[in-house]
Amino acid sequence: MSSDPSRPPRAATVTVTATPRATSPAVPDATSGSAAGAGGTPAASEAPVPVDPGWLVTYDGQYVVDGQVDLEPNSPARGGTSGVDLRITGVVGGKAYLAPDNDAVMARVPDGEPVPGPTRCREIATTLSEGRTVIPVPGDRFCLRTAEGCPRYFKVVSVDNDAESPKLRIDLLGWAGQ
Repeated sequence: MSSDPSRPPRAATVTVTATPRATSPAVPDATSGSAAGAGGTPAASEAPVPVDPGWLVTYDGQYVVDGQVDLEPNSPARGGTSGVDLRITGVVGGKAYLAPDNDAVMARVPDGEPVPGPTRCREIATTLSEGRTVIPVPGDRFCLRTAEGCPRYFKVVSVDNDAESPKLRIDLLGWAGQ
C-alpha cells in the first residue's frame, strides 16, 4: 500500500461487541466483603432479569456464601448475628446444610418455573417455606425473603462441602422496592 502525504490517513474500522450483563459483574466474596474486580469470575444468570413495577434490581452477580451472610440492603455482606439472612449451618454426613436465619424465610423455586420477578419470589419464599435447613446441590434454585422483607433469588452454582469451611457459590439476584 503506497502512502500519499497529501491525503489524510484512513480511519480504521473497529467492531465493538457489547458484553452481556451476565458476564460483567464482579464477584463479591463473603470472606473478604470485596469484589474480585475486572478479572472476577463472570456471573452465569440464566435469563433476563425480571423486574416488576415499583421494584429496582439492587444486586445481580455471583456471590460466595461462607458461614453467614446479610443480604441487605443492596449488596450482600458478612453480618453479625442480628443481620444474618442466610447461613451454612454446618456439614452433616459430608453435606453442607443451608438455612434462613432470624426472620428470613426461604423456599425452593418450583420445577419448571422461570426465574421469578420480585413479587413472585417473595410469594414463593413466604408461601412455600418449610422453615428448615436444606442440603443444596448445584442447580438448586431458591427464593428468600430477607428479615427486612426484600426478595432475593439465587441459584446454586457450586458447593464445597469442606467440613472446616463449607462454601456455596451462587448466582444472586436482589430487588428493593414496594
